[in-house]
Amino acid sequence: MPMFQGWKAIPVVARDRVVMDQAAVDDMDDTASNALSLSAFMGILVLTVLIGNVIRRTGFKWATEGSVALLLGVCTGGAMFLYYWLVDPGHRVPRRLVQFDESVFFQTLLPPIIFSAGFSVKKKLFFRNFATLLLLGVGGTALSAGLLAAVARGVM
Repeated sequence: MPMFQGWKAIPVVARDRVVMDQAAVDDMDDTASNALSLSAFMGILVLTVLIGNVIRRTGFKWATEGSVALLLGVCTGGAMFLYYWLVDPGHRVPRRLVQFDESVFFQTLLPPIIFSAGFSVKKKLFFRNFATLLLLGVGGTALSAGLLAAVARGVM
């Protein structure tokens, strides 16, 4: 007996059972995986900020917020490796979990870093050393471009 939805008549075989094609299942798996990886990323980020605040307040001089972030990243990567090596040996680590995504870096991580660096710069020191900074910026760029051109010309 057909049931009408919109303009099409769809035969209903079993109303309680949901039948999905493989593409829909894969889509749901990707969505769940993306949500899990984003949640893990945000958790690591929040943990890094919290530990960084504790380090600043206690005056601990042996570690910085950057070293804590690096250590947490290494630990997370090690945990993923151990999970896929010990717990789930039949499957390989999904490539997109361990692959560096430039768009995420340039769109979400780099702008706060640049904003923080620009916001925390001391104007007096910046303008006092402006000539040195300009010389290093322009001179370093010219030197790098020249060396790259020489190497490229030598290779070709």
